[in-house]
Amino acid sequence: MNREEFEKIYPAELSPIQNEVLKLVLQGKTNKEIADELNFSESNPAKHLKKIAEKFGFKEDYRDRLTEMFIKYKSELVAPEIGRKYGYNPLIFPDKPEKADSYFYIERKPIESRCFQQLSEPGSLLRIAAPKQMGKTSLLNKIIAKGKQLHYHTVNLDLRLVETTKLADETVFLRSFYAWIVNELASSPPLKAWDDDLPVMVSCTKHFQAILKQLDRPFLLVIDNLDRIFDYPQTYKNFLPMLRRWHDLANESETWEKLRLVISYRTEDYGRLDINQSPFNVGVPISVREFNYNEVEILRNRHYHLQPEVVKPLMAAIGGHPYLIRLAFYALAKEELTLEQVLNSAASHTGIYKNHFRQLVSYLQECVNLESILQSIVNKQGLEITGRNNKQIYQLEAMGIVKIQGNLALTSRQIYQTYFTHYFKN
Repeated sequence: MNREEFEKIYPAELSPIQNEVLKLVLQGKTNKEIADELNFSESNPAKHLKKIAEKFGFKEDYRDRLTEMFIKYKSELVAPEIGRKYGYNPLIFPDKPEKADSYFYIERKPIESRCFQQLSEPGSLLRIAAPKQMGKTSLLNKIIAKGKQLHYHTVNLDLRLVETTKLADETVFLRSFYAWIVNELASSPPLKAWDDDLPVMVSCTKHFQAILKQLDRPFLLVIDNLDRIFDYPQTYKNFLPMLRRWHDLANESETWEKLRLVISYRTEDYGRLDINQSPFNVGVPISVREFNYNEVEILRNRHYHLQPEVVKPLMAAIGGHPYLIRLAFYALAKEELTLEQVLNSAASHTGIYKNHFRQLVSYLQECVNLESILQSIVNKQGLEITGRNNKQIYQLEAMGIVKIQGNLALTSRQIYQTYFTHYFKN
């Protein structure tokens, strides 16, 4: 039965009492519980259920067949615990990071195990880097959950929540950063008066060290969206070296060994920073790669009723980009679009990826010479890397638009080649 046939029958062809019985069935109620709730004799629910099932063409296994059909076409009516018994987890539009226990989180081995291993290393620093929408924050959620499982003191700071006025002033930002930690850390000492006579980085480090001394267990400090400060040179030129210094201090002090520092940032922006004045050449780098075929297959299998045949044509167009794959699977699983419709409109201004392309174009237009270099890559279907264009090509690679094979720069996925071919013709 397809959706159109289902919607002709439900709810129009069901009587009010049949709708009531069906509602309770989908909540997992037994026939006796339904009879008690609706003041029926105990045999009546089974009779109503049989008539309901017959309207949908089912002649046996009424409960199972009806539940599976409503999971497919009207999942909001099915109790979550009942849905899980049938292997179904509610679909959520993929516009947010996955929670640590999300059914749709897909591990990219050995990334997670490598991150977890680093949490056990005194004074460790993890640098998680990738373009936007590759799953950095979802990975952070797993790391935070692991830290809590290990009973670490844990603080998660998302710099997207910091006001622009605070980012623009280095002293205000560092004070706010320290105050944020104190507020989030249950066992932290009271916020002391700031030492105005000391350099701001020294004062912040001094107070943070006082916190570490009082802790009886390791302290996991997670800083997400670190790239938020990259537009404020006066701030990051102090803040990033301070983080680097904190990591270095772990080699000299048992107090600083308690710190486990994890930072996450978009690769689109960090190329313009001075690598010698930042934490980007110390610690353990974690590059959040795209999904491979097996991982996409696992994700496909977690989207109810999606067939294996959708994987290869999708990956041919969009590769294993986590967000692009997840969005396609969502549209297909919800039956909002067919596979043919997804593929035909994927590289257009009106397809499901339109917002993704708008973000890429906006960034391209902000950066000098990026559009012209990308145009050459697209038009020639590959461009040799030279001393004149290597900076722009590496920026395009950091955005995820370009991949490098040997001495050639190529578009990283077919959807980008198609979209930008049309884009540069206009």
